[in-house]
Amino acid sequence: MTRFDGISVRVTEFQHKPRRPKLLDLIQAMLKGDAPLPPIAQLIGFKLTSVTCGQAVIEFQAGEQHANPMGILHGGGFCDIADAAMGIAYASTLEEGETLATLELKINFLKPIWQAKLHAIATNRSRSSRKSARRPLRI
Repeated sequence: MTRFDGISVRVTEFQHKPRRPKLLDLIQAMLKGDAPLPPIAQLIGFKLTSVTCGQAVIEFQAGEQHANPMGILHGGGFCDIADAAMGIAYASTLEEGETLATLELKINFLKPIWQAKLHAIATNRSRSSRKSARRPLRI
């Protein structure tokens, strides 16, 4: 015990446990097949192929069932895999009790896609605040 001008201070030793994101455990269980994928993954047909704290990779085989009336991949399918990859990358950094929702999504289509295997790779570079963040994504 240490005294400073009539105030007693007791210093005890403690070991600080490193914070481990809780949602990362659930997402890794999905990756291993120990937990079900989100319903949207089953509906659209994409799968999570890799996840680490702050990064996620979604694989998607675009086929005729995903085509718009012109026969190319519907933009909504593209947006779904982008949103899933970004959401999983961000969710993998969250602690127990934290949650997220996409507030805005902007996508630029550079060329048409007919049938192809796509990989959406999202990396969480930093959490700019506790309220919002931006995620870079490559497809």
